[in-house]
This record gives sequence, structure tokens and C-alpha cells, in this order.
Amino acid sequence: MLFYWLLFALIFGYPRQESPKPEEQAVVRQQASLLYERHRQAAIRMNELAAHINSEADARAFVDAVADMFADSLPPAWATRGIRERIARAEYEAVSNPLRQIPEQRIADVWNKYVREIGASEEAIVTAAEIHSMRDATFAVGQVMWSRGTISDRVDDAEHFRRWRGRKSRRGLPRGGGHSRHS
Repeated sequence: MLFYWLLFALIFGYPRQESPKPEEQAVVRQQASLLYERHRQAAIRMNELAAHINSEADARAFVDAVADMFADSLPPAWATRGIRERIARAEYEAVSNPLRQIPEQRIADVWNKYVREIGASEEAIVTAAEIHSMRDATFAVGQVMWSRGTISDRVDDAEHFRRWRGRKSRRGLPRGGGHSRHS
């Protein structure tokens, strides 16, 4: 009997939501369009900054722009100045001298140590080859999406590429390893 009362309460107890009015839909579409354009412009700016790192000052501008994107979740700029300078210096060194890039094996080791410390499942453990494949695939997908114009229209292309890349790796073809040439 209790079951029927619960079922009755679920079906008839809550008022049904009305469909949004056309005017409300138009406002929401316009807001979404403005937000999309703002994010698109920010992504283009970030891409340009990253592509033209020729000095530590350029790297600092890039790091500050990334931090500005996440300003809601980060401590104030004055509190993170030191770490931002270190990141900018490392970014410039990696761009100006590829031997200064962090080896993928080191990234895998640090990640795996973190995974073990927090007690995550063994499925979260990665290899340097997996790190390389993820970075390589991300780079390739980004190239495809940027070369074709708008990013929002290319989500299907990215998913298609990831599936293709996964089939390729399951067939035993090389996925790579060592340093990523695209980072």
C-alpha cells in the first residue's frame, strides 16, 4: 500500500514544468551565443599567446592569461605570483630548449604516485606510452578542430578520431613513447 502512495505522490505530487516561452528561449539562445563567442575569443587569444612564446615575458603573459581563465577557483594573483613566475620560466625553457621538457615517464611516475597515495583503483595507473598517446591525440584533435574553423561543430570529428585512434592502438600499431613532440 505504501508503494502506491509513493507512486501517486511522485506522479501527481509535483507540479509539471511548463515549456519555456519563445521569448525566454530567444534570450537563453542569445546569452549562450554571447558566452560561446567570449570563450571562443579567449581560446584564440590563448592559442596566439602559446604560439608566440619568444621570451620569459611572453611566457608570463601566457601563464597569467591561463590563470585569469581560472580566476574564480584560484587564490588572488598576489598570492600566486611566485608559482606563476616559476611556471612561466619552465614554460619558456621548454619552448626554447626541447630537452627541458618534462619526460613523459616522469609525468606517469608522479601521476601513479598520486593515484597510490589517494588509494584510487589500479585502473588509474598509467604508462609513459599512454601519456604520449593522450598528448598526441589531444594535439591532433586540436589541429583538426582549429583547421576547420569553429570548435563547437567539430565535437563529432574529435570523437570519431578518438575511436579511430583507439582501434589503431588495439591492432598493435605503435602508440608512441618518450617525449611528445607536440607539447
